Amino acid sequence: NDWEFHKIGTLWTRVTNFGKTGDDAYQGRTPSCDWPGGSGNSYLYRGSIWLTAKVDGVVHSTHPEDSEYSSIDSVHLYVGDQATRGEQETYTRYYDVYTPQSAGHFPLGLEVTERTFAWSESYRDDFIIYEFSIKNVGIDTDEDGLPDTPRDLEEFYFTYRLDGDVSKKSDWPTEGAYVNEDDLAGINVSWDFIDVIPQWANVDKNLL
Repeated sequence: NDWEFHKIGTLWTRVTNFGKTGDDAYQGRTPSCDWPGGSGNSYLYRGSIWLTAKVDGVVHSTHPEDSEYSSIDSVHLYVGDQATRGEQETYTRYYDVYTPQSAGHFPLGLEVTERTFAWSESYRDDFIIYEFSIKNVGIDTDEDGLPDTPRDLEEFYFTYRLDGDVSKKSDWPTEGAYVNEDDLAGINVSWDFIDVIPQWANVDKNLL
C-alpha cells in the first residue's frame, strides 16, 4: 500500500493505491478532506470506489473496505513540468484480479487507473478532481497475479462512496457526543432506518 497527499490548495487529502480516499485512521490521522488545509477540520471519514456488475445474472461487487483491491503501482506525485493538466497531479493503478488479503472475494476482473488534479490558485484551490479509467482485463485462474481468462460483465455500475463528516477535528475522540452525529450511515443501529427514506424503502438491505 502506498499514498501521497494533496496539500497545494486549501483542501488537503490523502490519495491511495487501494481504492480509498482520505484517511479513516482513528489515531494519528493524516489529512482527510481537511479544510482549510492545516486546520485539522476533517470533512471525510473515508471515500471508496465500488464497482458492481452481474456475472451470469448474479450481482457481484468489489470495494476496498474488505481489501478487495490490490495495488499494481505506487502513487506517483507530479508537480512543475511533470504535471501536464494540474498544478499537482497523482497517478496510480490497482485491480481486483488477485486479492490474497480478501478470502472468498469474487473478482470482476477490473483494473482501475486513477488520476487526481489539484491547484493552488484562489479560484480553484478548494477542490480536487478525480479521474478514473476502468478496464475489463479478465480474471486470474492460475494464481500468478496476472489476468489470463476473459470474464463477461453485465450491467456495470460505478459508485463512489463517501462517508462525510462535519468538521471532525483531529484532537476530538473517535466516538462522542459531537462526533459522527452528522452520519446517516447506520452506525450502531440496524438498517431499518433506511425505510424512513422513501427512495430507499424497498432496497435490498443485503447489498448494504
